[in-house]
Amino acid sequence: LSPVFAIFVSYILLGEKIRLLGAIGILCIVLGGYLLNIDVLHKGILEPFKHALRLHGTKLIMLVAFIYGITSPLGKILIEHSSVFAFAVIYFAVLAVVSTVLFLIRHAVINKRLPNLEDLGLKGNKTQAWLYLAIGALFALAIITHSLAISMTKVAYMISIKRMGLLFSVFYGWLIFKETNIHI
Repeated sequence: LSPVFAIFVSYILLGEKIRLLGAIGILCIVLGGYLLNIDVLHKGILEPFKHALRLHGTKLIMLVAFIYGITSPLGKILIEHSSVFAFAVIYFAVLAVVSTVLFLIRHAVINKRLPNLEDLGLKGNKTQAWLYLAIGALFALAIITHSLAISMTKVAYMISIKRMGLLFSVFYGWLIFKETNIHI
């Protein structure tokens, strides 16, 4: 749903107008969420939506989609007023610091102490430390390519194409991990 929210927020904040064919493409991608619950369609045409909204996790995901629908156009504004790399470094460095502080607070509240290296699985495990560094490097690459892409086109289009990555994830799950109950 974040591309749908981005259509409206991008229009308000950036003046971006989506063509009819682009809107149809975005709706096709969003309809994938409807199809996830198509097995309850026999109860009514709106039942897949109702079924999804009964789940607490789905409500939270929709909230996240709404937030992304707002922050993506705001990110484009920041990129336009600075640069792709400045945005990527500053925004996600701040995000990393805030996330780390929230993690430490949560860990301290739950465990009544701050985490140590053993809690994080890092003490004496150089392989795992290198794995974390590799994950961080790949995430940095994802952030830079996201920022580049959003600077080059309309926000709703870019976010829609990014969400299509979920289709590849499902396909790879079926192909590599032999996941079942996937209808291709």
